Parts: sequence; C-alpha cells; structure tokens
Amino acid sequence: MRAIGLVLACLALASHTHRVPTSVEQAQGSLNDEGEDSQWLVEERAASAASLSEVKQSLLRQKVGSLSLLRKLAILLLALNQAAAFQLPGASRAFSPVQHGHYGRAPLQRGHHGRVVMQAGGAGADRETDETAPVDDMWQFDLDKALLDLDLEPRERLELLQNAINDPSLLDDVRVALSSFQFDVGLAGNPEAIEKLFPSGTQSRADLEGLTALRKQLPEAFEELQKQVQEQLPKLFEEVQKQVQESPTRDSSARPSLPDPISVIKSLASLAIDEEKQRELQEEAKNLLRSTPKGLETPSYEVARVLEGPIVLGKPQPVEIRDYEEFTVAQTNMKEGIGSASEGGGFNTLAAYLFGQNQGKTAMAMTVPVDTVSGANNGRASMSFVLPKEFADSPPKPLEGSAVEIVKVPARLVAAKQFSGLVTEPEVERQKAALLDALAIDGNYAPVDVRQVSVLQYNQPLAIPWRRRNEVAIVVTEWAAADRNMDYPDNGMD
Repeated sequence: MRAIGLVLACLALASHTHRVPTSVEQAQGSLNDEGEDSQWLVEERAASAASLSEVKQSLLRQKVGSLSLLRKLAILLLALNQAAAFQLPGASRAFSPVQHGHYGRAPLQRGHHGRVVMQAGGAGADRETDETAPVDDMWQFDLDKALLDLDLEPRERLELLQNAINDPSLLDDVRVALSSFQFDVGLAGNPEAIEKLFPSGTQSRADLEGLTALRKQLPEAFEELQKQVQEQLPKLFEEVQKQVQESPTRDSSARPSLPDPISVIKSLASLAIDEEKQRELQEEAKNLLRSTPKGLETPSYEVARVLEGPIVLGKPQPVEIRDYEEFTVAQTNMKEGIGSASEGGGFNTLAAYLFGQNQGKTAMAMTVPVDTVSGANNGRASMSFVLPKEFADSPPKPLEGSAVEIVKVPARLVAAKQFSGLVTEPEVERQKAALLDALAIDGNYAPVDVRQVSVLQYNQPLAIPWRRRNEVAIVVTEWAAADRNMDYPDNGMD
C-alpha cells in the first residue's frame, strides 16, 4: 500500500513543483499553461498563500468532482498513508489542516446506526434507529471492501473504489482526522481519528485491532516457545539417539519410502483439469486470510444479547451471550492446556480420528472451532473437535487405546468474547478477566463454573496472525430477577 501510494502520489504531484504564486492574480495568470487539474491546484495554492482558508475549502469542494480518477486515488492513498502525506513535496500544502467545529459524519455507534426513511406523501424525512441495519454506504466501507474483500469481482472492486473516491465527504473526513491526529501517543491515543478513517465493522479496523494486540502477544508467544523447546529438547535427543542405535538392525522395508513419481505427476495432471479441486484450493488459500474460514461447519447458536466489553481504540468490544443447540464432539484429555507441548499432541490425536483412524475407517470433514478447555476434569485440560451433523447421532467408534471419547454437549447458554492474534496463556487470562468484568457489570448472567474456561480457535496454523479469530467462552446461567441484587458468585477466582 505504501509503495502504491508513493508511486501514484509522485505521478499526481510531479508536474506541480513550481514556485507557489504569491497572489491570486499571479496564480490566475498561469492558468492557460495548466490543465484543469493544474488550474485547481494553482487556485488552491494561491488561496493558501493569501491565507484565504474559506476560499480554499470552497475550491476543494467544487473541484474534487472534476479530478481524474488517478489524481483522486493518489490523494486518497496519500491521506491514508500518513508518513507519505507529511514527507512528499507539496503534500503539506495539499493536506494543510482545516479546523471544523464537528465531523462531517457522526461517529458510528455499535448497534445504533441511523437510517433515513422518507415519509409517505411528503418530501420530508424522519431518522429512525435500526439496531441491525449496518451503515455500508460510507466511503470508508466502500474503500474497505474494494481493497480487502476476498470475494469481489474486478468490476465490483472498481465500482466501489470509484464510489469511495467520488464521495464528497472523503476529503473532509481525511483532513479532519489528520489534523487531529497526535503522533506522539500512537493509535490508542487517537480514537476519534481512527474511527473517522477506519470505522468499526470494517476489515481494516479489525486488522488494526489485531496488530495492536500482537504487540503484547508476540513476546509472550516467543517466551512460551522457548519454554517448550527447553522441556522437549532432552526427549528429542533421546529419541534421535535411540533411532541411530536401532538403524543398523532395522528392516529396510520399515523405513519410509519416497512417493512414486508417476503418481505425483498423475495427481498434478488431475489438478490441472479438475475445476472443482482448483476451487477448493483457492478457497483454502483465501481462508488463510479470513478471520472466519468459509466452508467449515460450526455448532449452531443464536446471539441472545450483546454486552459491552473493554474499550479498544475508543470502542467497546462486544461480549456475546449465545444460545447453543446440542452438538457432538470428539474429545481427548491433555496434561496441560494452552501454550503447552501437549496441545499439539491432542490436536494430532483428534485429527487422526476425524480423518479416518476409527473403527469404521470413516473420514469426516474438518470443523471449527477447536475447543481447548482448562479447569475441567479435576483441573486437567481437554481438547475437542465438533463432529459434522451427519455423524452427530451415530459417530464412528474410536480405536481402542486412542484416548478419544465421544461426548454429547447439551444445549446451553455461553458468554463469549472474541479476540485476534495469538493465543498465549497471559492473553487468555486478560480476555477471561474482561469477560468476567462484562458479566459482573451487566448483572444478568452468572458463570456456572468460573474456573472452567474454553478457548475457541477457528483458523489454520498458517493463517495470518492479526486476522486469527479466537474466543474465550464460559457457560453461564441467567439469574432470576430476585437474585440480581445478590453478590456476584465466587467460584474460586482469586
């Protein structure tokens, strides 16, 4: 994005590096040698030199509709790329701060979006509040979809991009956000500017939140990895030494063989002509960039309520109260939970069962999420995979000694809070605390067992970290009205 912005900005500004006129008359004298776009820029610079801020704003609004698509795109990318906007020659003039008494558009409020409805038989309009209707006609949403939506056709992308660039409020919004942005306090200290350019509900906003979370998570993940390596290294040396000692006497037929080149070529040839397999591979690749993968089955639930959680970048994060239907899982116990070496072993055990290592040799489709529960079974952890609905009533029996058991999960009420990035033990504790705080403030739901926390993970290991969808979840019960004045239940949390 930065490279594209710089290239287009240079194209847009390369022909306008001459000396700034010192008066409106001097600027008007050079109009015959300039194109229509240059005329606008000269007039704008003349107004700046004369300190006529009102004239400059008027010229911007009048001329923005006549600019070429390339010029508008360069201006937009410069505005979104703040470093380039303040470093390129001429950028300070093109984006000089304009003071406004208020934003051109009201900030989005979660769950309360305004919608204009025309009155029957009249020219007036009433504004009603619709808690489910998203505001998707703003330039921020059009630009977000045009650049980041994985499923749009090129024609649709171009149309959305043109809609965003032609929106009359774009320049006002960008200028106001940049003029109020305080670079010394970072993103967290500029919630209004962030909301102006990247409103809640856009993929770019979710990316910003995910990248912000990674600043804490990455050091924690490296520390956990280092701990795992230190714990597993002696065992690894023992296994390697054992294999070296056994290699002279090992039967050559027991050694793994290389794949047959003929079968590999046939598989590649089949892939080249099989459109269905090609589409599947394309979706798999796209799922690495999606927060919630497509084409994978999940347990059915309805969102009963949405509570307000902690503030992140100026907006409260949602905590969902979900009403889950009954579903069936394959489950295995682990010595330790999140961040431990046994987590990988539990995943491999369940994946083997799901992909055919069962008594019926039945292969089933992968599902999401992977559920890791801590604090259950006398403090031990467990991991479970959701079984596809077609196998829920009669699942294949696990192999003897496979450590897999089939469990029916009853219908229940669950409080869940989503977070992006990496799942580390400290991050889970932070998210758990935020979830419990939201429940305590609301006062309508109580955890059944505050020690038993589920961590739900929806993505493949190779998915980009800041778009990974993770959730902490706790089974809750709704308090009766007579019990809501009682103290919040103590289930063993310190």
